[in-house]
Amino acid sequence: MDDLSSDKKIESFQKNYLWFSKPRFFNDPFDCNMEIIKYYNDFLNSINSIADKTEDLIIDNTKEFGICCFSETKTNIHMWSHYADSHKGICVEYNSSEFDDYFSQLLQCRCYLNPVDYREKLIDLNGDIEWIKHKDYIEFKRIASIIRDPKDLDLLFEKLLLQKNKGIWSNERESRLIIGGLARQNNKDKELPSGYKVPIKRNMITGVIFGINTPDNLRTEIQKIFGDKVQYQDTKLDFENWELKVE
Repeated sequence: MDDLSSDKKIESFQKNYLWFSKPRFFNDPFDCNMEIIKYYNDFLNSINSIADKTEDLIIDNTKEFGICCFSETKTNIHMWSHYADSHKGICVEYNSSEFDDYFSQLLQCRCYLNPVDYREKLIDLNGDIEWIKHKDYIEFKRIASIIRDPKDLDLLFEKLLLQKNKGIWSNERESRLIIGGLARQNNKDKELPSGYKVPIKRNMITGVIFGINTPDNLRTEIQKIFGDKVQYQDTKLDFENWELKVE
């Protein structure tokens, strides 16, 4: 969701790009804050012999990653209130079926849309870590083997950046695209101080939902940008059930 109340945010649709924000600009101070790594003493001690100043490497690296957030829900009243300027913004719908192939090819490395890992406890880095879920079994890897491979290291950071507090945030049903270390190396031209502008195909945007309080001038501007290429819907108040509905 996006409030689109500023020219900069409307520009992203005019010029067809997604904005990937750097984690240090997030509103939740725990979200993607890799300072947590300092509390994994066993983990840090186990890899200090592999990489110098591992703690600094992890923190400095990941704070420059780029993250673009999406949601599976379009009727969460808290999200409309918080992310869409008290219902004055809009919700943009995407066809994400091409995301994995498109962004991986564009950024010249693996870049998949992954669901946020809502957890009651942080991932444990002091032992083997759950790595890949296969059909019939789960593979575990030692952290020491992961840190040596840039691709695996990006995947480890991705796992850590996808974890969020289950009790507070799970109702957002969020998924994320993440620009990791390899993508940053390959796309220096896309980096800005606070994030990354990454081109997107216009036909990946399939719909726009207007908030209850979306002003007429914003509606007009959005319809001017997208024309008849997307579906337009409005949010309504369902007083009987005390919830939002889209129609």
